[in-house]
Amino acid sequence: MATGPAQSQTCRTPSHPAWSQAEAVIKESETKIVAEVALRAYQTIIDRGIKTGTSYAFSGIQAQTDYDGYSIMLTDNVVTVRILFHNKLAIDTPNGRSLARFRKRLDAIANP
Repeated sequence: MATGPAQSQTCRTPSHPAWSQAEAVIKESETKIVAEVALRAYQTIIDRGIKTGTSYAFSGIQAQTDYDGYSIMLTDNVVTVRILFHNKLAIDTPNGRSLARFRKRLDAIANP
């Protein structure tokens, strides 16, 4: 297990009872986003992606930074991960399956 600064995750998902039951089968290891991996993916997207306006796109994920450079955003237009100051994560996702798919994409970009 990697060591480093502690990170917290905030995840917003629908609170529908059917969603909770269906998502119970998704393992935390499939949905946990690690800041170090997300930052590596961000750098790869910036280095290898195509610039469109203020963001870069690579392998279906867009990356951009806010105006002061203290936080970054990664999105596939379904899931959005914001990496904030001190590696805190804010995750917007409709469900655990989408988050698991997003995490696999990030891993593939960060570790080619």
